[in-house]
Amino acid sequence: MACHLASTSSPFSRALHLAFCSLVVSAPTFAAETSSPLPVAPNSSVTQAPQSSSATNASEAALIGTAWRIDMEALHSQDALSQQRSQFTTSLLFSADFRLAPWLTANLAPRVLAQTGYIQTPDALNPEVSRIEIHNASLQAQPWQILKISLGSLNERDGKLHDPIFMRDISFPALRATLESTSSTRWQALAFVESAIPTSTSLSNNSDDLNSTPTLNTAGLGFHFKSQQSQFESLNRVNYFQFQNLPQTVQTASAILGNTAIATVGADYLLTSKYQGLEVLSRNDWRLSAKWDGKLWLAGLQNTSAQSGRGLGYRIGSSLGYKMNKDWEVAPEYTFFDIQPDATVATYNALDYNTNRVGYQAGLSFTLKAQYEMFVGYEPRVAVIENPSQPDENFFLMKLRIDSLPF
Repeated sequence: MACHLASTSSPFSRALHLAFCSLVVSAPTFAAETSSPLPVAPNSSVTQAPQSSSATNASEAALIGTAWRIDMEALHSQDALSQQRSQFTTSLLFSADFRLAPWLTANLAPRVLAQTGYIQTPDALNPEVSRIEIHNASLQAQPWQILKISLGSLNERDGKLHDPIFMRDISFPALRATLESTSSTRWQALAFVESAIPTSTSLSNNSDDLNSTPTLNTAGLGFHFKSQQSQFESLNRVNYFQFQNLPQTVQTASAILGNTAIATVGADYLLTSKYQGLEVLSRNDWRLSAKWDGKLWLAGLQNTSAQSGRGLGYRIGSSLGYKMNKDWEVAPEYTFFDIQPDATVATYNALDYNTNRVGYQAGLSFTLKAQYEMFVGYEPRVAVIENPSQPDENFFLMKLRIDSLPF
């Protein structure tokens, strides 16, 4: 179903019309050329706008794809100070792509999140949280097949640009240019450059008028390889990163989560290191036989501005999957990580790792038809360098993800 907008419509009418269309159109998957933040649902079609023999009129917009995802996570943790936490989080992510011109698309992906639980600590805050987030809201121009330019609130994990030890699932106001060579051969060259405003809450720079605007500049090169008959697939990247002018709120939160800092006025902290350096990541999949497949992932960080013994971080892990039948797959997983205090900004990397932490995560994942995925795991971790705010911890967690099912 296409959403046609008259050229004489007011901006407000256009916004209402697009919002209405996103609700009433059924949920096909994204077209291959769009950069949706959600995976494509198999065996479903994409609703396309009617095409004339001439180019699409600039005054016409079409809804070309929608998808959705549900994530649920149950977590229980207990530390060496007898503090404990039980938490349950549910989120619903909906994404819609619009074709604005032959070379221009728009993506809007809001996420609704609800969290509840129980926390036993001397200074515990209310664990009940509900909010609406912006996972992605952007314009994407593709003047040539190999070049894509994105502007808006961009999710830092889309496109597998970064590893969780560097960046969690978070969105920043950003401008990003991506180059990808045509994938007609088994090899594909990759490159990107991005300038973003790193924020602790999406679309807010957490600054006052006395602060300079925070920035995160990143650039990277990489390659993707897929063997004949897809027996082996590998994605590899080397990225440069530089944080500047981090807001006081981000520095204080990062100090509590493991970065080296000094106390200032009141309960505020000032980070002692600059954050710039290199990130490397590699993800490799093997199809060992009709029943077995293996995965190996590794990532590393080097903050070149940190003191010796404080700027390195890495994680390495693997899984071995067994297909019980055409629908079900089970895979034991193991990941070891060691992240020194100033390897990266602690506020932004995944909470499974943080900084100044060493430990492992072991678990079992179950996948049904590539749309339902459940993970059950255990994660003990300790501080790399003793820190009163980081006691030894043990996590028990269970995650469930449902991807892009038709309405």
